[in-house]
Amino acid sequence: MAERERLVGSHTSSRNSEVIHAGLYYPPGSLKADLCLEGRERLYAWCARHGVGHRRIGKLLVAVEENERERLQALAANARACGVD
Repeated sequence: MAERERLVGSHTSSRNSEVIHAGLYYPPGSLKADLCLEGRERLYAWCARHGVGHRRIGKLLVAVEENERERLQALAANARACGVD
């Protein structure tokens, strides 16, 4: 177990966001973007092979203010350029 403290959930394991990242924030073609996409697919495949429950629920990004709309559109374009589905 990779835990610094005596009890689970009191250090390293408490920092897990429990999400499989899509990779939509990284520059297209960057190592981070490529590894995120590959790692995501490999993790889904591993979960399926080993019977680990998971759900592909997607990610919902919302512009709350009108001035955030342009940034949201740029993020969507970046995600498409990275190959994020």
